[in-house]
Amino acid sequence: MAATLSAQGVELTAAATETETEDGPDRAPGGTGVRRLRPVLTSLAPALVIVLVQQVLFPAPGGIVLRGVIVGGLTALIALGMALVHRANRIINFAQADLGFGPAVLSYLLLDEVGVPWPLAVVAGLATAVALGAATEVLVIRRFARAPRLLVTIATIGLSQVLTATALLLPRLWDRRLVSDRIVPPWDATARLGGVVFDANDLLALVVTPVVVVGVAGLLRGSAAGVAIRASADDGDRASLLGIPVHRLHTIVWAGAAALAFVTVFLRGGILGLPTGEVLGFSVLLRSLVALVLGRLTNLVTVTTSAVALGVLELGIAWDSSVELIDPALGAIVLIALLLQGRRGGGAEEADGGAWRAAEEVRRLPEAVAALPIVRWGRPAMLAGAVAVAAVVPHLLSSDRSLRASALLIYATLGLSLVLLSGWGGHVSLGQVAFFAVGAAVGAWATSTLGADLFAALVVAAVAGAAAATLVGVPASRARGLTLAVTTFAFSLATTAYLLGDDLSSWVPRGRIERVALVGGIDALTPTAIYEVALGLLVLTALALRAIRSSRTGRAAVALRDNDRAAQSYGIDAPRLRIVTFALSGAIAAMAGALFVHHQQALDPSSYGPVQNLTVFTMVVVGGLTSVTGALLGALFLLGTQWFLPADWRILASGTGVLLVLWLAPGGLATIPFGLRDRIVRRVAARRGLDIGLRRSAGTPLGMEETSLEPPPAGEGPADGLLVVQDLEASYGPVQILFGIDLHVAEGEAVALLGTNGAGKSTLLRAVSGLRRPDRGVVRFDGEDITGRPAHAIAALGLAQVPGGAGVFPSLTVAENLRAASWLLRRRPADLAEGEAEAARLFPVLAGRSSQRAGTLSGGEQQMLALAMVLLTRPRLLVVDELSLGLAPEVVGRLLAAIRALQDRGVAVLLVDQSINVALAVADRALVLERGQVRFAGPARELEQHPDLLRSVFLGNAADDDPLPAAEVRDGHGGTPARPPAAPAAVVATGGRALEAREVSVAFGGVRAVQEVSLSVAPQEIVGVIGPNGAGKTTLFDLLSGYLAADGGTVWLAGRDVSGRSPSARARLGLGRSFQDARLFPSLSVEETIATACERWVRVPDPLSAAFHLPNAQDSERAVARRVAELVELLGLGGFRRAFVRELSTGTRRVVDLACLLAHEPDVVLLDEPAAGIAQREVEALAPLIRRVRDETRASLVVIEHDIPLIRSVADRLVAMDQGRVVATGPPADVLAVPAVVASYLGPDHAAVNRSGNVAGAPTAGR
Repeated sequence: MAATLSAQGVELTAAATETETEDGPDRAPGGTGVRRLRPVLTSLAPALVIVLVQQVLFPAPGGIVLRGVIVGGLTALIALGMALVHRANRIINFAQADLGFGPAVLSYLLLDEVGVPWPLAVVAGLATAVALGAATEVLVIRRFARAPRLLVTIATIGLSQVLTATALLLPRLWDRRLVSDRIVPPWDATARLGGVVFDANDLLALVVTPVVVVGVAGLLRGSAAGVAIRASADDGDRASLLGIPVHRLHTIVWAGAAALAFVTVFLRGGILGLPTGEVLGFSVLLRSLVALVLGRLTNLVTVTTSAVALGVLELGIAWDSSVELIDPALGAIVLIALLLQGRRGGGAEEADGGAWRAAEEVRRLPEAVAALPIVRWGRPAMLAGAVAVAAVVPHLLSSDRSLRASALLIYATLGLSLVLLSGWGGHVSLGQVAFFAVGAAVGAWATSTLGADLFAALVVAAVAGAAAATLVGVPASRARGLTLAVTTFAFSLATTAYLLGDDLSSWVPRGRIERVALVGGIDALTPTAIYEVALGLLVLTALALRAIRSSRTGRAAVALRDNDRAAQSYGIDAPRLRIVTFALSGAIAAMAGALFVHHQQALDPSSYGPVQNLTVFTMVVVGGLTSVTGALLGALFLLGTQWFLPADWRILASGTGVLLVLWLAPGGLATIPFGLRDRIVRRVAARRGLDIGLRRSAGTPLGMEETSLEPPPAGEGPADGLLVVQDLEASYGPVQILFGIDLHVAEGEAVALLGTNGAGKSTLLRAVSGLRRPDRGVVRFDGEDITGRPAHAIAALGLAQVPGGAGVFPSLTVAENLRAASWLLRRRPADLAEGEAEAARLFPVLAGRSSQRAGTLSGGEQQMLALAMVLLTRPRLLVVDELSLGLAPEVVGRLLAAIRALQDRGVAVLLVDQSINVALAVADRALVLERGQVRFAGPARELEQHPDLLRSVFLGNAADDDPLPAAEVRDGHGGTPARPPAAPAAVVATGGRALEAREVSVAFGGVRAVQEVSLSVAPQEIVGVIGPNGAGKTTLFDLLSGYLAADGGTVWLAGRDVSGRSPSARARLGLGRSFQDARLFPSLSVEETIATACERWVRVPDPLSAAFHLPNAQDSERAVARRVAELVELLGLGGFRRAFVRELSTGTRRVVDLACLLAHEPDVVLLDEPAAGIAQREVEALAPLIRRVRDETRASLVVIEHDIPLIRSVADRLVAMDQGRVVATGPPADVLAVPAVVASYLGPDHAAVNRSGNVAGAPTAGR
């Protein structure tokens, strides 16, 4: 059957050089001006709307409006400083204003006490602020460089307390105390507008604020440093590899942020007086945070103008109405903004969502240990003992201490609500006290007004808390990371302002709240009784949450947190689950609040203030955000030390104590007892001879046998060369990865570094390039010892590295990525121009993507951009990790030619690639790593004499066929399939369609990514999809699976139109999706990951049934466990059963990914580059596995793949795409022989086309 060509007459090109827009070529006159004006109007829109609302609903005279502009402008400086720190570190800096508090107090004291002239005092304060900001970054923030961003944000809360205390102590040097002192203006001048008097301080604020804002914005937008700062925020390691001094830039950012804070506090001190406690109050912090949300954390114009507008609104409300309306109005603004903004990808809040995870998941005990009688009976005995000890506590304490202990238990219960919402669900809530307050108000109302008992009040409060959380969860589910944190914080302040305001909520009891019986006359009146109730509520809530975490709801919540696209591909309804998580969390917090108000016997506003939100969240993070135990330990540490220890020990509960704990135990205090438990387990296992798999030898995947080949003698090889590595050893924590590595690369030489997944190749590259300091050994570059030098200094010497799979800055545009890469050449225009020309010649597709965010490019386009960025550095030694990853054969061929040209120029190359054939096409010599040791070092052509070095380790055991031979060459690229098509011809001939796309199209910003594509897949057919990078293949998959909404056309699944269905709905109807990175769910174990993929078949998904241990829920879980056990046995994953997915090599993750597909039991499977990132021999063993998935599930498969021998051997039919269109379809041999496909996609390079297959069939460099 001959290939059918569509779009006749269309020439396939490697890159689209022209784009078609939705508006078409003919545009109305003036259209260009409108388009240029649109971004400006969009940036100013929030501020304009806020001012319009103020003028209509809260009109005020001109003087009040001007004062609002001044106060809002100062708030804008705080927001601008927070935006700067966010750009550099991806955190919310709660200490932003505090950075300027101490220096402002110092300037005031120099003016008032010493008599220093005003200019000198200002200069002294500004210099102090700059020094303080720089010291803060070096001494505090840099210590958390590798920590999750959430943890660093919590560290700034502790830092805020330390800085505030320091500032308040400064006046004591002159035996003074701050009492809202006002800084005297530099000259006498006053003006009156509408009854409001303005002086020189106001004039200064009006002049200085816009000048500072314009200067900072110009620096960030127009300078190389501004782009480099944003790049380092995306990926500090990648920025360092390009020669960017990340730490130095971060120090400059913090120094600048501190300078902004000083200007704000100093000018505000002249207008409103210096603060006397918490700097500027949480109200100003809230306004800054709201401005950040409106600007989506990145748009500085929106951030600053919104802050000014919020200042006008605040003073307008205070003038026209009541101050109590301000916080609710701000909360409403945030919620409305979220609803209007929707979910637009690519923003910073999306890019860093994954970084906002704080604590490690607790590892389950190995099955062999958990089955021991001492463990099986010991754990419940220890729990019962702990509860018994806790029950005795109130009988040993005085009444006031007993009440403190019960309050601690109540706060621990409140902390459990955050474990569920933030720890497991990944929703960073800085407003949990709002649900606590809702529960308190409703609980007090239920007992005081309705006469209910305490149990009924707890139930009513739980319902109210769940309802309130649901209302928040609907719009908040659109947000991620920092945006969500700010949203919940704003909601909390608005809610508590409403509940605690006398004029706003008359139904809330204001007097004494009498304690009532629990239920049926059971006492809950005395301090001891209330303690027992609090203990019971904590224990029951903890047991219920443990049951939920072990059930479908817990697995699904963590899966959605880790990887929402993959979770939805298994049928998890993301919006519904997020709302359920919010509702359960709100119910728990509200129950705690209802008990607390009866414990306190009053609704005290101080217990629900804004600072309590940060205290509670800090408490849980310090304890361990993902652990039930962590909530209790956090409460004991933060509250127990403050309430029960002597005064000398209370520093532990201060900001200093928080910083110390976060530094020493980044995973939280819960990691200490669990770490001790694991040590004991290892000892018990060692004594009993049990293989528990908690620690394996470095770099050794389970089941991997050593080769018989002896490693080369240590130290062998020349001691000179461009790069020389001698006796290198490196570890990750206690696990050693590299053992005595020797390596040398001469000038102009190409060396291939090979090995199976997990052999230690990437660790070696990190040690060479300065990203990881080796434990032992020496690294020399051009005769100079560079061991342990920072990566940016090594890059400046001419050693450039392309990291595998993560080489771009996703939040920056393509043009900004290239500009960041030119850091080292920013003062060498001739070299920069030469590098830009070379990159443009190699990758013309990037020219049409210059304004597109790199994170939205296809995987292949990102790899091309990463390589183009490295070429700009003009390296002497080019280190490439995964050259061919995600790239079309024609592009790989061009890259191989480019590398050969670099060699001709004298550039040395150290190449790591999973395709042996590709690596050996340019390599003179080869090194093979296995288990962190060099097993072969010698001429590349000799490698074929040692086939045992390059065998399949991971996928071979799971496959049912022998690995594939290399494709035979026909016209340079063809060959006969390794086996006949698997799908029966009769099935295809029936006309049945398992999946069908009818003329689907989608455009991004006017660029048509997919244009009227039609595709049909028969039952049990395997269809391969090929095409150049950027052809629209992955976009087509996103349209088929529902992650993108089509602009036109329909998608049909098993005869049903699913065009309007969500990804999870399509998954439940039988569509499966495997993603290119096979990342799955890093925080889940292998067995939990496979169980998550059984979502479609879970009979009882209800979390309450799991919490109450109902029989139907337990039966459902047992059925899932049986299915998981079958698949673990079937695919040989027994040794990995309780290993975290993040600990697995790429090859093992591929096996787990296939196990998940079998668990999902789809009717149609979409596989996106299943061979990406795995070693060549694993690829050759992959084809039998793909056929096995088809045979086991009886599913149809659609496979995107650049490995031609693999795709031609498994596909019944190939579809070729280019520029968003289908250009050829038919049997693989026919499509691969189409001249246009050969010219634009395959290219002339044998190794690039035949990435897998026998090594003997691949040419070596032979140089």
